[in-house]
Formats: sequence, structure tokens, C-alpha cells
Amino acid sequence: MLGVPCIHLDHIYWQPGWREPSPEDFRSRVFAALEEAPRGWVADGRYSRLLGSKVTDDATDLICGKRRRIGGWGGELAAWKQEVEEMIRFSGLDVNSN
Repeated sequence: MLGVPCIHLDHIYWQPGWREPSPEDFRSRVFAALEEAPRGWVADGRYSRLLGSKVTDDATDLICGKRRRIGGWGGELAAWKQEVEEMIRFSGLDVNSN
């Protein structure tokens, strides 16, 4: 729908045998995935304790049932998000519910 990749942070984090990576390795792999998507991305997962503010600083929140981080588009995405929220609000749904 958006034409950008979805980066599943769980897929990057968990290694074979459910082993956890070092924080440095995880950050490096996530940042590389974000850089591979210069037109934008959707990040699915919560790892702020390991990633710091990198994903949230580069992202615009879009709430569609669950909170998702979408980044790389700046003002274009913020305007699109506002339009979607207005459409949802018009339909009577609560855009702030999880």
C-alpha cells in the first residue's frame, strides 16, 4: 500500500536458536536496514531501549490498529497521516485506540 519496505525488528533481533545479539550488532543491523530504504520504511517492533531515539527521531507515527513507525518521508508522510486520520475520524473510528 505504501510502497516502502516493512522492517520487522523481531526478525533482525532474534538469531537462530532464539539467541539475542549484542546491542551493538542489533543497532548496526537495524540502521543498515533503514539506510537501505531511502524512500521510507515501516518499522514493526519496539526496541527503543536498544536503539535509542534513532527510529523515533526519523519516523512519523501512523496508527492503524497498532502503532507503527514509518520513516524517511518527513512532511509528505505527516500530511498523508493527517488525511488518513481525518478519514478515520469521519468514519467514526477512534484513531487513538490500540
